[in-house]
Amino acid sequence: MKKLFTLCAAAIMGSVMAFAQSDYTPTENVFQFVDEDGAVVADGTTWEVYEKHDSLINIPGLDPMDMGTMVLSGLSVKNTAEGDVYCAVDFQVTQIDGGTFQICFPSKCQGVSSVTDVLSTDAGIVSAGSTKDMLTEWVIRPAYGNTEVTGVCKATVQLKTMRQVQTGEVGGYPIYGYELVAMGPKVDIIFHNDGTNAGISGVAPAGKQEVEAYYSLDGRRRDVPQKGLNIVKYADGSAKKVIVK
Repeated sequence: MKKLFTLCAAAIMGSVMAFAQSDYTPTENVFQFVDEDGAVVADGTTWEVYEKHDSLINIPGLDPMDMGTMVLSGLSVKNTAEGDVYCAVDFQVTQIDGGTFQICFPSKCQGVSSVTDVLSTDAGIVSAGSTKDMLTEWVIRPAYGNTEVTGVCKATVQLKTMRQVQTGEVGGYPIYGYELVAMGPKVDIIFHNDGTNAGISGVAPAGKQEVEAYYSLDGRRRDVPQKGLNIVKYADGSAKKVIVK
């Protein structure tokens, strides 16, 4: 599956974010993780993803630039407040079998290629009531590379609700920083690549469980999971949503 970006649009958005400010002052956590369908991903979830994407940057007048192959988290961040709020992320990579873990949220990209202590992103605005792609992935093949790594990458990611505060001034102009309002939900993301082209993304059950049945969203039973959204029922009575792409 190809993922296309437009370089000039990304640059413009980066400039806007650099000067964005918010007058809204939160008093508690206002952020949620959501999946590609907008469903809330609960605090403490283990989120497993499998699908690979070839990433390209599209520059008008030139051939697309190969940016490598990635396994995307598929997670976004929703601001539930009535005003624009600053968000930051704490993340920790606990296992990585090669490649690079990358997070480009809320405005800048950070990448690591080994296990880490807890690291933090800069704070950035998420608009009132909006959902913003967290752009978190495991890069398994570098730009213009010929081979990709296999195995897993595990990372813990936690949202933080922040507010902007003035920390001083220079030449009569204010200097701003950010302080923590509240810690938000935390999820454990496990990226998989077994070297095949098959891909299923969704919440995987804890441990190995026997599948009892597959169902469509309207309740029709299926012999095998179909392309799109499936409901998987397990022998212990639990059920999970699985997206086959």
